[in-house]
Amino acid sequence: STAEDVIVAIKRAQKRHDVHDIRNIAKFLLEEVDDTFAYGYRGSLLARLAVAALHMSEHDSARRAIEMRKREHRESMLPMESSAIIRGLLRVHNVTDAISILDDEPCMAVKACRMLQQLGPIVSKSGLDAKGVNIINTVNIVNTVNIPWTRIITGTA
Repeated sequence: STAEDVIVAIKRAQKRHDVHDIRNIAKFLLEEVDDTFAYGYRGSLLARLAVAALHMSEHDSARRAIEMRKREHRESMLPMESSAIIRGLLRVHNVTDAISILDDEPCMAVKACRMLQQLGPIVSKSGLDAKGVNIINTVNIVNTVNIPWTRIITGTA
């Protein structure tokens, strides 16, 4: 198998919601391959596996992939992959682990603050109020985390 084969298998398993396949892929990546497999890309494969596993509520595989990625590929972790994992964790209401990843990656937090800083004046000029911000409720983030979005956006303006 190559890294490309694994990516295709993860995408196929996720699309089909095939928990059996995702478990086999997890076993392959977490237990059967050595450190040289997909050298330079293994952290990305683990991130994809974690997101797909979370999508199918295969929490054990996701947690193991996240832990291995953090332990063995910390230097090469990409913020976009971490943000995908965070979104997956929030979708399954696992706020504690999502915040843990954010705390572990200060560069992502700084980037998010910069984005909010840019967003503040735009939102302020648009006249968007708390009712408009509650659109975020459709993904259950506001109710789950109780983030004061209006204060954050107003503060960045």
